[in-house]
Amino acid sequence: MQRYQQGFYYAKQNFSEWQKPASENQYYHLVSHSMGTAFGEGILKHLNAQGYGIGHVIHINAFQASKITVATDSRITTIDYQLLDDPLINNFFLRILGIAAPGSIHNADHQMYEHSGIGNIFKIHRSPIWKQGKGFWKNLDQKGL
Repeated sequence: MQRYQQGFYYAKQNFSEWQKPASENQYYHLVSHSMGTAFGEGILKHLNAQGYGIGHVIHINAFQASKITVATDSRITTIDYQLLDDPLINNFFLRILGIAAPGSIHNADHQMYEHSGIGNIFKIHRSPIWKQGKGFWKNLDQKGL
């Protein structure tokens, strides 16, 4: 919840500096990764409160995904993308300590869960947002998302 509130207050403090959509038919889109998911949802809450349209939201390997609930708004398309073999978000020891909370993001419109196909466990968590993840965007496109 702390990261969510930080995202909301960040948007509130910096919103005046952001480029506004040129027309009502343009929307803000958001891509988040890991701990940035809760932060991003806080930003979205502020944008929504200001009356700005939000289009697509893609949360990649969200940390503590089962503790995140996204707004149910038919105008927003939210994608919960997770790598099933991600050693950070699915870490057994972090679960025991009550830090990790793997699972689905509540109310996401689409869930895409797959294996990374990457042999190096130290690169799995970040792979969709690094050059190894270039297939990630093609995969979303092929699925019509």
